[in-house]
Amino acid sequence: VTILSNLIEWLHLQEVRFGFQNHTRYTNANKYLDDSLFFQQYIQASVFPLSSVRPTTVPLQLVRHEESYSWIEHRLLPWLSRRLNMTSRSFETIKICLQELFNNIHDHAQQRTGSIFVQQYPNKKIINIALSDVGVGIPHNICKKVNQENDSLAILLATTEGFTTRSTPRNAGAGLDIFLRVLARNKGSAAIYSNRGALSCITKNQSLDKIPWIPAGWYPGTLFDINFRTDTIEKVEGDEEERFEW
Repeated sequence: VTILSNLIEWLHLQEVRFGFQNHTRYTNANKYLDDSLFFQQYIQASVFPLSSVRPTTVPLQLVRHEESYSWIEHRLLPWLSRRLNMTSRSFETIKICLQELFNNIHDHAQQRTGSIFVQQYPNKKIINIALSDVGVGIPHNICKKVNQENDSLAILLATTEGFTTRSTPRNAGAGLDIFLRVLARNKGSAAIYSNRGALSCITKNQSLDKIPWIPAGWYPGTLFDINFRTDTIEKVEGDEEERFEW
């Protein structure tokens, strides 16, 4: 869903005219897109009369960077809380993780907007979060700085703590490193696609294996495809913040 959204946003940037065909034909794929509010986003109407957002889904949303913290706090966390019967405080590390990814979009994208889509797989005990942007991609500045021509190795380098392409190395390399540390503790997995590169991140024995590989094709920006496990999230009681007295 986010890949299609991302490509449409890229076409908009290139000032390309486009349209949809065969989307009114009733198929499982078209119905899923309609339930995900994909067509509502791009043709301002649902295709099928009985389409509705599924309870296991947070529908497609274009979120600007300045709105991202609010979207996570007031849209995603309450949904997770309801679906998993946990307090919002239980998802604090996931919140920090997503905030860092939106910061990454702010740093690298041509637009300050990310396409995000969330799907729960209850039987697999997984929450899948897909977040994508339209931009120059992670490898762009890295390849210029270190003369690296392999986009996959450039993504791997971007996930290394302390690495930065900025002249002022404040919080250098912290964003993606924090994301992967949270993922390892959760025993989850992720794939990062950007330009002509990809990186798979798989948890094994409390550590994260990072495997660079070259996909078939090119992705105009960056896609984070993340699987958080729901059975390893620590349940935190009480949503009220602690009160401190001097």
